[in-house]
Amino acid sequence: MMLHCPCCHAQFSIEAIIQDEAARELIGFKSVIPTALWSYLSLFRSEKRALSWERALKLAKEVLELADTPSLDAAMSETIEALRGKGGAPLKNHNYLKRVLENQGARSEPRAVTCSSGSSARSKADVALSSLSEWIGGDPIREMVAYPLTGLLALRLENTPAADTITRTADIWEHALRPKLSIPAQDSTRMIAASKRLIAVVRKWPTPAQLIELLPPRKQLKAVDNEISAEQRQTNKERLQELRRAISGE
Repeated sequence: MMLHCPCCHAQFSIEAIIQDEAARELIGFKSVIPTALWSYLSLFRSEKRALSWERALKLAKEVLELADTPSLDAAMSETIEALRGKGGAPLKNHNYLKRVLENQGARSEPRAVTCSSGSSARSKADVALSSLSEWIGGDPIREMVAYPLTGLLALRLENTPAADTITRTADIWEHALRPKLSIPAQDSTRMIAASKRLIAVVRKWPTPAQLIELLPPRKQLKAVDNEISAEQRQTNKERLQELRRAISGE
């Protein structure tokens, strides 16, 4: 029984294939060989001489070691499309296919985003910190709220908010903390102390309530002593009388 190769158009008997060990092994690869491999192997065939089964098997094994099947199939298809119409000498190695695979890898890898200054893309933590800085906007209360958030971001805790949601998180913290921070002159010191306590014990992203529990109490201001002595009261009374006489002309 004669078979006709769709790639090289050669004719050969099925008995010859069955008897050839290399042919049997190559056909046994059918379930794992990319569909483009058969056409790719034809690029190694000269016009006057067909590929031997041993040569085809060797080439097939080399190709299968280059990459995973989906990438390899696409790369071989690209190679076939690029070379088949150009004619020229048969391929001697897989260098062209390797370059195609390398180009595919470069196209699939995400490119690093660069800043206007030319530096590499900032980390997510840097983006979050920058967003917080803009969120403060010169507000002293917001500056106090951002202080613990900045330290928590640096710890990379479990459940840390995403960089693009940190300002929303800051809004929530501000809503909870602003009533507790109405006297900036005292409360900034309290917030620093509470933040240090929180960072020392926290294991995952905390809630505003956890920070509030650690806020030290405000220092009690001394009451102004409005009491005056009896002598001072008498002196003031005499001065008022003198002032009254001076006004009345007595």
